[in-house]
Amino acid sequence: MSVTESKDRTSHHVPLVLEECGQNGKGRRSRALAERQRHEARMYKAHKMSLLRSCVDPGMILRVGLAVTGLRGWAAKNAMSHWHRKLVFEYESLPAAFDGFRILHLTDLHINCRPELADHIHDQIKDVPVDLCLLTGDYLFRVGEGEHEAHEYMEHVISGVKSRGGCIGILGNHDLASNATFLESLGVRMLINESVEIRIGEDSLWIAGVDDPHDYKCDDLPAADHEIPDDAFKILMAHSPEIYEEAADLGYQLYLCGHTHAGQIQIPGIGPLMSKSRTPRRFTHGTWRHNDMYGYTSSGIGASGLFARMFCPPEIGLIELRRKESDR
Repeated sequence: MSVTESKDRTSHHVPLVLEECGQNGKGRRSRALAERQRHEARMYKAHKMSLLRSCVDPGMILRVGLAVTGLRGWAAKNAMSHWHRKLVFEYESLPAAFDGFRILHLTDLHINCRPELADHIHDQIKDVPVDLCLLTGDYLFRVGEGEHEAHEYMEHVISGVKSRGGCIGILGNHDLASNATFLESLGVRMLINESVEIRIGEDSLWIAGVDDPHDYKCDDLPAADHEIPDDAFKILMAHSPEIYEEAADLGYQLYLCGHTHAGQIQIPGIGPLMSKSRTPRRFTHGTWRHNDMYGYTSSGIGASGLFARMFCPPEIGLIELRRKESDR
């Protein structure tokens, strides 16, 4: 296996099939969403009533700091300076039909954090053909708030996706169960501790998606992994990097996540001020490896707490899978 920065290649033109979700699958998802809803009221109350958050609000502290230093306008401009991060992951085990398979990875949109953000992202992706789009959570700016506005903006973003295999999504720690229902109405295949098989001809790979492992802790990777064959090539979608050890132990080849915003504010020579993740620092930004599994923690699209970034540009992930010839 190896990972490199990519050069543009032509996307596939052969038929791609996503496994249909039967009644059993819909029933599992309904039960999983019901379980999440039982946690939502508790999580929302804890978030609003937290003494730490009310006294030491990072967004408020950052707002004051940027205002005092006169950097607020510059930091807000940085938050709209998105770039396409192009990555190639090479595997000897990749099925031949998926050589050159292209994935658009969008995470941490926090899409109602800025009125013009949806238009901007739509324009950034509308001319980028891919084989599959993966959305790894946090569609809302504030925890559990602004749902109607966020749905309107997400519809505009999804309309700009040029993916022949459509979109697959999961929920993040800012989201509600109802966000999953809305995204499914747009044609997004939502995975709530589930997996889906993607087939090209006789070859296939599997995508598993878990619920938020950071705040909600409703993730159930064994359940998502249950139907995947032992010899399958499999990719995990999780909102945060915190279950990397479990995923590697289950034989995942690629782990895609976000949540950390790569700190959102970085100091040159020092790095992020905050990681927002219960993992070693190396898992909180960019590409990484754990045992035989590669991972990519995106810096994300939107912003949390305050619409500002410093030395940490927002990114749109463009991932290409390539088959590596065996050295043996």
